[in-house]
Amino acid sequence: MIVKVKVVPNAPEWDVVKISEDEWVVYVPYPPKNDRANIALINYLRRFFNSVRLIRGRRSRFKVFEVK
Repeated sequence: MIVKVKVVPNAPEWDVVKISEDEWVVYVPYPPKNDRANIALINYLRRFFNSVRLIRGRRSRFKVFEVK
């Protein structure tokens, strides 16, 4: 399944808002520097899915993931 995620870094706590079945907004309590927010987001998503792969958007707030 392909999931589009808008990331909001430096949030006070984790939060996930489901916009539609394949579009989410994820609030990440880590800064975007040194990929900390990306790494934290991928680890967070791995709690819920067996496989998570970033397809597009490494340096953008809008990311596309393949999840299984």
